[in-house]
Formats: sequence, C-alpha cells, structure tokens
Amino acid sequence: MAAGRVQVNGVKVDHPGTPIVPGVDRVEVDGIEISPGTLRYVLFHKPTGCVTTRRDPEGRPTVFDLLPQDLQHLQYVGRLDLTTTGALLLTNDGQLGYRLTRPEFKVEKTYEVKVRGALDPAVLRRAEAGIEDRGEQLRALRANVTHELSTNTLVEVVLTEGRNREVRRLFECQGVEVVRLARVAFCGLTLDGLALGEWRELSKGEVALLMAATGEGSP
Repeated sequence: MAAGRVQVNGVKVDHPGTPIVPGVDRVEVDGIEISPGTLRYVLFHKPTGCVTTRRDPEGRPTVFDLLPQDLQHLQYVGRLDLTTTGALLLTNDGQLGYRLTRPEFKVEKTYEVKVRGALDPAVLRRAEAGIEDRGEQLRALRANVTHELSTNTLVEVVLTEGRNREVRRLFECQGVEVVRLARVAFCGLTLDGLALGEWRELSKGEVALLMAATGEGSP
C-alpha cells in the first residue's frame, strides 16, 4: 500500500484500515484483481542475507525468495534488516498486521543482542530511560545482560516500538558495537522448533493471542 500498488474500485489507497465489502468492491494489486480468500498467519525464521521487502532495487535476495509460491501474497508485519535474523510474521489479515505495528498497542518484540566486549551497566540504564538519536526518541522497555562471555556480552532487549534499526542504534549511539542481532520473539510467538529459513502456520490459539494483544476479537 505504501508503494501505491493497491487500488480499490480504481482508486489508489494507502491505509491498511481501508474498509472493503467482499463481492462488491474490486481490489487490485499491480493491476491484478485479488479476492479475500482464506486468512493466513505465518511465522518465518528469517536468516541473514535477505531483505524484508517484496522487491529489492539492489537485486539482493528477499524473504519471499525463501517462501513457497502459495505464501507470496502475504505481507510482512514490521521489518528485519539484512543482517538481523529471527521471528518475522506474515499475513494477509491487513487489519491485524496494521494494529500489530502500531505503538499504542505496545506489542512486545524480544531481541537477543551480542555486543563486543564487556558492557557498562549504564548503557542499559540509558537505553531504558530513552536516548535521542537523529531527532528520534529511542527506548527499550527492558534491557538486561543474560550472559557474559570472554570477548562479548549477550543482552536481551524488549521493545514496543519499531523505529528503523532501533535496537542497533540504542547501542551504537553509545559507542557499543553490535556483533549479532536476532529477534527471538514477537508478541509472545517464539522460534522454538524452527530452523533458519523455515516457517510454520500459526495455530488458532496463537492467532487469538495476537488479536487479544491488539484489542481485536477472535478469528
């Protein structure tokens, strides 16, 4: 929608909450008419080396290159950058996807961050208090050390917003190098049993939890 590829009854729309009357309104993507079909909810374990987009102007692999044909119509909920791995939700439920990305619903995303060397506890205190970077206010809901290794430190960071590269920026603007970043949970959904590059359908119970988190009714 943001790219101007969606039209309803011949008029371009850019808001995911645009109401549609099935059987009455004509919905087109890139000039091709689509039908509502069955709502699907998929959790994908994104590996490094692919971008979260449908088409990349630089020709890099995208997450859709790793998904089967019958999932190509789904939309990703939020993004993970090229070198970040982890939980990526995809769905054709536009309203739920939109609400899951809205900061007012405070949907929790949990990240495992490996940083270079030992970590000053003040870095985490500042991350939780909030840091201004490039005119934006960045803030972690929670941040705590989980393991101290010989040359690196593992940190768990929980966010409720999704600003561009927010986790990396929370550390890098304080002079701390991020070695590896993975989103290990999204709104309570974990990657247990999913190898890198694998995906699975969500259960009805998991979908109900997502809807409850954003104030929607059960599917």
